[in-house]
Amino acid sequence: MIILEEKRMFCYIFFINNNELGERVWTAEEIMNFLLEKNKWAFSLNAPNLKYLNEGDRAVIYLAGKGRRYFWADLTIASTPYEVRPEPNEPDWLTMFPIRIDIRDIKIWTERLPIGDVLAQLDFITDKKNYGLYFRQSNRIIEERDYSLILDYGRRIFSDNKI
Repeated sequence: MIILEEKRMFCYIFFINNNELGERVWTAEEIMNFLLEKNKWAFSLNAPNLKYLNEGDRAVIYLAGKGRRYFWADLTIASTPYEVRPEPNEPDWLTMFPIRIDIRDIKIWTERLPIGDVLAQLDFITDKKNYGLYFRQSNRIIEERDYSLILDYGRRIFSDNKI
């Protein structure tokens, strides 16, 4: 008898901050919009959790940095990670992120959800005073409970905006 291991679905937070190249600053909003319009997400070669990213997993997008600190969208992962070569027409910042995944079911919320609105209730952040330490990666696996909490708050202000 062969027992197949059941594939576990993961929930993630994908983090974005500004990207500075020379004198050009790509804002977190520009980066998010570019990737969502392409139905792609991009990671560096050393990004954590790449081996776990799988079709059907879900993610919320968090924009970090001064003047941000909010969740703004959710999506479903549509592929496993793959490596690409930079294309001449891509923005400069994208060359630093050669690992890609395809994404689908993209929903941009009409309002941004500030971290402060859900911080006290998120289990994965045990040190609420220094919550920024938990957001220093490009992505983070979170439990279904935290994902659902963020999504429930976000969807209260959710719109059918789709890319």
